[in-house]
Amino acid sequence: MLAGTALPASASHLGAPVPSFTFQDHALVKPSSSGVSPEAIETADLNRDGNPDTVVGTLAGVQTLLGNGDGTFQAAVLHQVPSGAMRSVVTADFDADGHVDIAASQQVFGQAPKVTLLSGNGDGTFAPPVNVEVGSAVAGAWATASPFTADVNGDGSADLVVGIERVGSTVQYETAVLVGRGDGTFATPRAADTAGGVILRELADVNGDGRADLLGTKSGQAAVAHGDGQGGFGTVRTIAAGADPLDVTAGDLNGDGRVDLVTISRHYDVNVLLATKKGSYSAPTTYRDTLLRAFRGTLVDLNSDGHLDVAVANTWNDDFPGTGRVAVFLGSGDGTLQDVRRYLPVVNSPFTFDIAPDDFDGDGRPDLIVSNNKNLNSVTSLHNTTQ
Repeated sequence: MLAGTALPASASHLGAPVPSFTFQDHALVKPSSSGVSPEAIETADLNRDGNPDTVVGTLAGVQTLLGNGDGTFQAAVLHQVPSGAMRSVVTADFDADGHVDIAASQQVFGQAPKVTLLSGNGDGTFAPPVNVEVGSAVAGAWATASPFTADVNGDGSADLVVGIERVGSTVQYETAVLVGRGDGTFATPRAADTAGGVILRELADVNGDGRADLLGTKSGQAAVAHGDGQGGFGTVRTIAAGADPLDVTAGDLNGDGRVDLVTISRHYDVNVLLATKKGSYSAPTTYRDTLLRAFRGTLVDLNSDGHLDVAVANTWNDDFPGTGRVAVFLGSGDGTLQDVRRYLPVVNSPFTFDIAPDDFDGDGRPDLIVSNNKNLNSVTSLHNTTQ
């Protein structure tokens, strides 16, 4: 375990506690010489003991690590699924039995895109995987289906909204909605974005009407489509959101009760778009870190000042070659972000790909967990020791 010291950056605002962490690496199951390559990461209580557990999408399949409640985890368990499950994993009770289930991405060639469902038994174990087709087959193309979940039609059952990427002679993006029946099965998939082109990143209620909306990127901009509460989504609206955004997340950064957007760019940038009274967004305010090469980000109050902060999983470092890191931009509570703090969670990890917050040690402070991509075989937890 390494002490978590922030790497040099410009001075942060006075009075705001600077987050500090200790780091712990957690091994994943490596069934072959090809490595594990963890990407997607999610947390949920899989065995109903009150402690958050971790779900990881890897090249080998879905891996689960049961939390002990003290910041440590039990040994990873591999749930093998067809073609791995790297891109996306989500959790919900799809069959209404009171147990957490998992939906995971698949990648197939020349076949109908699919997601894999693992029905939870409530003790951290799962039934054998079941494949759910989410679209039609296209000959000669790879299809990757990345699931997200929310109750999009207000019937109390968890639904799936799936981003589909097809790679053949061209690259195409689609979004499909599968309404859950509440028994672990789903209605026939239907298009959520008939115009196509949206890379789905999140479901969130961004306009405060109590309905899940679609968030993603399209043509180098942020994309929003408002849910109609009946399982459908309105016209996709694109919003200037900085250079080439890869990820979009949502939260109230300035305390006005409206949901703002934060985009993460591969080109050094985190961009904040504040929601306005008229339902639009401000021009993006860009926070640049020339050492930032990011894929995924999350909003969480890391220093317990009541303001959301931005934590970003970084793909690589020019300052420390061969190491992944986490970048944190502290929120000021007025919609602005403070200067970046950089943390080195993993030695010899060129990529930290995905990031998720939860309180793994039960001390009331949100911790972070990141996936270490590039054929590495571990995830790393960052235990929040901020005073």
